Amino acid sequence: MAGGGGVAGGGGVAGGGVVVAGATVVSRIVDCGGSCAAAPNAKASPTTIVSARMTSSYHPGARVHADYDRAMRLEGSCQCGKVRFTVESDTPYPYQLCFCSICRKCSGALTCNIMGKRETLKVRGERHLKRYHARVRGRGGKTRLAEGWRAFCGACGTHLWLEDKRWPEGVWPNAAAIDTELPVPPAHVFLMTRYKPKWVPWPDVRAEKFPEYPKLSIADWHDKHIGKSARRR
Repeated sequence: MAGGGGVAGGGGVAGGGVVVAGATVVSRIVDCGGSCAAAPNAKASPTTIVSARMTSSYHPGARVHADYDRAMRLEGSCQCGKVRFTVESDTPYPYQLCFCSICRKCSGALTCNIMGKRETLKVRGERHLKRYHARVRGRGGKTRLAEGWRAFCGACGTHLWLEDKRWPEGVWPNAAAIDTELPVPPAHVFLMTRYKPKWVPWPDVRAEKFPEYPKLSIADWHDKHIGKSARRR
């Protein structure tokens, strides 16, 4: 959901492995909150993977947080346990759920991405990591590869995090892969709702709904609902 980006350039998944270096935190999410993006004028279908242009207000690289006083240390893993990782985050609230087809097909369900500091990412079992660039279909059905990529466990298929070389400071873990008890959000956001299949029920929580991208980035949402000082205590 979350937000912004990935492993590349200065660190991350290259070929079939992972490099565990990085930079500072990014404030926007790539591929719909760290997941995927959906085309503004595309009609959703069960078999169509869609993507969209990023809006400037939701751009992953628009604002960087470098003021980590006390980031929350998160631990995550794949289902089979071959890959384990840790990362620091001062934006750990899993508040947004994405309904786009890329997130649903890559994770098997609605997804929620949080945001972490790339330079703090530490990985065990990196030889098992695989990465995947989503196929993005725009207007006219033309397909391209997403610039960001998702890191998976090659053994069990767990979607672990999202990265993007355009925003090397950030990494966007799949909240479902985090083993640390995450804080309960005081509010929620549903994004890419125009791509929600009819058979998928609305989660039973009060939430702001957005056909595509929400107005606030992950960092901005935390500033508004959690507070800057609270995030860094």
